[in-house]
Amino acid sequence: MIHEITVNLRNLSTGYISGRDTRIITSGINASLHAGELTCLLGQNGAGKSTLLKTLSSFIPAVKGDIELFGMPLGSYSNSALAKLIGVVLTDRVSLGNMSARELAGLGRSPYTGFWGGLSLEDKAIVDEAMALVGISSLSDRMVDTLSDGERQKVMIAKALAQQTKVIFLDEPTAFLDFPSKVELMQLLLSLARSQGKTVFMSTHDLELALLTADKIWLVDKSRGVTTGTPEDLALNGALASYFEREGVRFDASTGLFGISMTPVREMAVRGAGVRYNMVVKALARNAIALTDSADDEIVVTDDAFEFGGVRYMDIASLLEAIV
Repeated sequence: MIHEITVNLRNLSTGYISGRDTRIITSGINASLHAGELTCLLGQNGAGKSTLLKTLSSFIPAVKGDIELFGMPLGSYSNSALAKLIGVVLTDRVSLGNMSARELAGLGRSPYTGFWGGLSLEDKAIVDEAMALVGISSLSDRMVDTLSDGERQKVMIAKALAQQTKVIFLDEPTAFLDFPSKVELMQLLLSLARSQGKTVFMSTHDLELALLTADKIWLVDKSRGVTTGTPEDLALNGALASYFEREGVRFDASTGLFGISMTPVREMAVRGAGVRYNMVVKALARNAIALTDSADDEIVVTDDAFEFGGVRYMDIASLLEAIV
């Protein structure tokens, strides 16, 4: 299925302009975002992820090139028009004073009511639905300054959902969440993209979670600009490995996962199958033990034990004590 292009970048350079001084962060970006897709922006610290998001959100001007939103130049939209098209969740912490979580999420309705406008019953229902989607209905009456970083982040996401925009930009929305909450949030964003046709674009450091979830990946690097594609295509063409591999880190294209590369200190053979076999292989790799069928030392994995050197071990911990 071909999805509508909502955001299109042509020869874009991002950075900061101060008087006559211009500092370029990334350049030569040619890419597009589509309706109905979750796209994740990946890159090392300082690569320019936040700068790119702020540029696409019209918070800072582009240094060079064109940004089109629904076929029109980004700069042709008024702030009020943009607020009805783009919802933005940044990591910047803003002092909000004496405000409840529901009131903060309710600010997402301000493009339709005016900043000081009261919320109608319909507006309130939209806010409550947004909070329920993010799983924070129980926080509605809590003061924002009593929330944890993770709870506060979820309220900001609910605010963006209450804004009911076709495009949502998020800067590291999973940064303060525990792992189950990260997974839930990624599933929510993917569901919003698929079921409501939204364009969801987010930066993240949760590399493997992004590879498992996102429809498209943007890899950003100061020297190479932005490389885009599906996670699978970027794995096959070597882009993921070239962007993130370094000494001690390797990318396994067959699994789509990163691993720790260690010089083997020993070789062993392992016989067996299933989950128990896989866990033994994982434990050996973690201890820099390479697998080879020709090794003299052999582990046999059975349904109820791990056999090595004529001894049966009931768990992997005791097996490792005998080996390592």
